[in-house]
Amino acid sequence: MKKMMQNIRISSLAVATVILISGCGARPHYPEPIVFSNGVTYKPTWDGYNTCRAYSDRPNAECSEEKDGPIVKYLEPDVKATMESFIKNSSHITELCNSVNRLKLFPDYNSPNSCKLHVYKYLNLMVDPLTLELLGYSYSRDVEKAYQIGLIDKATWLIFNGHALEAYQDGLIDKNTARTKMLKRGQIIEAYQAKLIDKDTADLYMKQASIDNATRASQQQAAAIKAAADETNRQNDIRAMDAQSNQFLQQQIQNSNKYNKFMRNY
Repeated sequence: MKKMMQNIRISSLAVATVILISGCGARPHYPEPIVFSNGVTYKPTWDGYNTCRAYSDRPNAECSEEKDGPIVKYLEPDVKATMESFIKNSSHITELCNSVNRLKLFPDYNSPNSCKLHVYKYLNLMVDPLTLELLGYSYSRDVEKAYQIGLIDKATWLIFNGHALEAYQDGLIDKNTARTKMLKRGQIIEAYQAKLIDKDTADLYMKQASIDNATRASQQQAAAIKAAADETNRQNDIRAMDAQSNQFLQQQIQNSNKYNKFMRNY
């Protein structure tokens, strides 16, 4: 009787466990992110709600289980997805930043140039916050979008695309800036032909460029030699370990054979 009662208790526990697991499995599927009327993309939630309300002056949406019911959940914005959507669909940086700042999408929305700096970030552009001078040249696709929405001016767009000479000839930048940007990109001959530098300066930069290229080639060769040596050492280590493992295995087989022979003769 006692054993039967134990079996009943165990069975009851098993049933309860199954019910509990089944309850977890019955939760709704994880929904897709949703874009509300304020243009914000919200992170999905496990729970379904009948009513969710978004606002134009705050980032979070408020959700209730029934219309005009108490708030039971705040949906958090997916900031990355929201910014990508705003940048894609906005025709000008002012329009974009008005929406971003009005929504208080970033904690520093009151700071000067806050929105623009965040847009720089989401366009993968390197920026010096003190001067807003773009530093890199490797994001042409993002630069095109930045120029398209008015985040950067034509001079900056031309410089990013390697056309500092054109910017200078159009009167958008001065001679010193054009010379600096062109030499930084290695456009030595073009700068000389445009009379931004003299022959001696051009020769000096060409020699330096030749030295830099030789140094870079030497470094790459040394790195390749080291990588090959490291790979050779790795393969030798593997072979040594395999040999050691094989030797250990053979020793174990011999010991096992000796033991079996001893037991048969015992």
